[in-house]
Amino acid sequence: MIFGTAAVLVTAAGVALIRLLWGRQPSGKALGLVVGWCLVVASGFFWAEQTGVEYGAVFALSVVSVLAWLAVLTNTRYRQPHTRSRARTPIAWPTPGQSLQQLMWFVIVVGLCFAVSITVLLGTVHWLPATAVTHMAALMIGLPVVWGCLAYAVLVSRRLGRSVLALAGLSAVGVVLMALG
Repeated sequence: MIFGTAAVLVTAAGVALIRLLWGRQPSGKALGLVVGWCLVVASGFFWAEQTGVEYGAVFALSVVSVLAWLAVLTNTRYRQPHTRSRARTPIAWPTPGQSLQQLMWFVIVVGLCFAVSITVLLGTVHWLPATAVTHMAALMIGLPVVWGCLAYAVLVSRRLGRSVLALAGLSAVGVVLMALG
């Protein structure tokens, strides 16, 4: 019972702190946001102790989501729209050549990031002190995350050279980790 009460209180405190500091000026905001997120993460421990690990994870994510949506709903009820009507401008549609160029850029970047993420994950998974099943699970969980983050970072980057160097460096780290493992 005490863990359940602590879970609810810590979750509510974390979400409230994040909500209070979210739209504020940057002075002192970062530390408060870190504390709020740490409270939200710490609430997962209390939920797991109260209901078990399986249900604790579900409760922790569900309660945080419900509290966050309640915070958003209370904010939207009192806010007035601050937008002005803009003059309508016609949409500049890309030419077929530009569309094909962007599509090819996307395909190349996503494929390259897939190869880099496989290399990095295969190199790091050998260093986990666990069984082959854990290695497979880590690969299955980590691959979409690492692949998506790398592809997103490269696609939104304005500096192609920096992205290429980062991908080459990550590939080198993965190859070295595979050679050492």
